[in-house]
Amino acid sequence: MPHRLGAWDGSDMPLSPEIRAAIGADVVIDRVYRNSPDAATEISAHLAVFSDWNRGIYHHPFTAYRANGWTLLNQTRESVSAAHGRSVPVSLSEWESKSRGVLVLFWYQLGDHVLFERSELDELRAELPNQERPPRLVKVLLQIGGSRTVVNKAALEQLAGETAKWLDRPYYDPWMSLLGRFWGREGRFHSAGGRVKITLGLLCSRERTCDVTTLTTSEASKRLDEVLDSLAESHGVVQIAGQRHCGILVSEDDWRAIQETLYLTSVAGMKESIAEGLRTPLDQCAEELDW
Repeated sequence: MPHRLGAWDGSDMPLSPEIRAAIGADVVIDRVYRNSPDAATEISAHLAVFSDWNRGIYHHPFTAYRANGWTLLNQTRESVSAAHGRSVPVSLSEWESKSRGVLVLFWYQLGDHVLFERSELDELRAELPNQERPPRLVKVLLQIGGSRTVVNKAALEQLAGETAKWLDRPYYDPWMSLLGRFWGREGRFHSAGGRVKITLGLLCSRERTCDVTTLTTSEASKRLDEVLDSLAESHGVVQIAGQRHCGILVSEDDWRAIQETLYLTSVAGMKESIAEGLRTPLDQCAEELDW
């Protein structure tokens, strides 16, 4: 998860090994995001990735807040804008404890599905096809101090939208979290009807389809700065169509990620080692490294 999401800059917060172990997630991120260095508005962000779906849904935010003495004042379902015009439903709730108030926004994401309760997970489990490497369950929770004001609600929804766009980026796959935003060595583009099919070949062979922008060379030259800014923020793909040939434009960060992937997969046994590590249960991992 990048430290910069849109206009928001994040700072990592310490998390004790005891709390991390109690959460039981494969990956846990705790940060404070601000939309400017000296901004008074701070949003606490918690993101956790679970290969054990049951354990992930067990740690429901409402259970945690009530256990810590908070009283639920109200709750609504809202929606935030993600990538490619998609809307993501979210839970927005207001809590109070000892005259203090917080506004909390959260959702669980499982592949392309959004859910909030264990019952929804049980229903979804039957719908999901059996996969060798099923998607991991991602929990996103954002909290801002204060009541349900227009300003607080807008700030939460803005950061939630940026987070949803990051989760929806074309090559997002939680199984590749150890490699960050790396594409596989066999990654390739196929353009058809204004859409691009990206085949990921590093840890698994599966195809993801996403909308892309196609520009002519003259259009691209007129809007080049705008296009580069958009790619840096969205990590999307732009196809540039010339009279004789076409090209694909990605951000510098993504290009460097591709190069690093090519290097990593060129190391003998690296791909197999990463795949084996991803399949290893957390309780079988070493707590100390001897290097």
